Amino acid sequence: MGGGQPNPDYGFIMEPPKPPRAPLFNFGGSSQTSRIVLAVAILFVLLILFVGLKNILAGSNKSIPSLVTVAQDQQELIHLAQSGTQNATSGNLKNFAYTAQLSLQSEQKDLVQYLKNNGHKTSPKQLNLKISKTLDNQLSAALTTSSYDSTFKQAMQDKLTSYQQALKQAFALTQGPKGRALLNDDYDATGLLIKQLNS
Repeated sequence: MGGGQPNPDYGFIMEPPKPPRAPLFNFGGSSQTSRIVLAVAILFVLLILFVGLKNILAGSNKSIPSLVTVAQDQQELIHLAQSGTQNATSGNLKNFAYTAQLSLQSEQKDLVQYLKNNGHKTSPKQLNLKISKTLDNQLSAALTTSSYDSTFKQAMQDKLTSYQQALKQAFALTQGPKGRALLNDDYDATGLLIKQLNS
C-alpha cells in the first residue's frame, strides 16, 4: 500500500517526564511551615516600618512635655497681652498688645490641635499653670505709680525671650514635619513680636 500514512511518534512514552516549571516567586519553599514563618516575618517587618513612619510623621512622645510647656508659655503671654490691651497708655504698646494677643491665640489653637491629634489633650487648668500672680501684682502696682508701660514692656520682653528658648527646645525634640513646621513658624512670629515691641 503506497498511500503511506505518517508513523505516529510514541517517543513520549519512553522519555522521562519533564519537571514542572518552578513558580516565578517561591517564597518559603514548598513547606507550609516555612511559608507561615515567612509570612509572620514579613508582617513583623511591616509593623516595625509602620511604627517608625508613624513616629516620624506624628512626632515622638518625647516631644509632648516640651510642646505642653510651649502651650503654657503661650497662655502666659496671652494673659499678659490682655492686660496690656486694657492698661497700656502708649498707643504703640496697646497696638503691640492686641497684635501679640491675636498672634499667640492663633499659635496656641494650632498647637493644642496638634497635641490632640497626637493623643494628648490639654485642659485650661493645665495651660494656666505658668500664669504668675506675682507678675500680675507687679503690673497692678505699676498702674498706681504710672509706670505700667515700662513694667509691661519689660515683662513681655523677658517672657517672649524665654518663649523663644522653649520653642527651640521643643523643635529639637520634635521629629514630625508638621510639628517642626508649626514651631518654626511660631519662632519666626515671636521674632517679629519682639521687633515690634522694641520699635
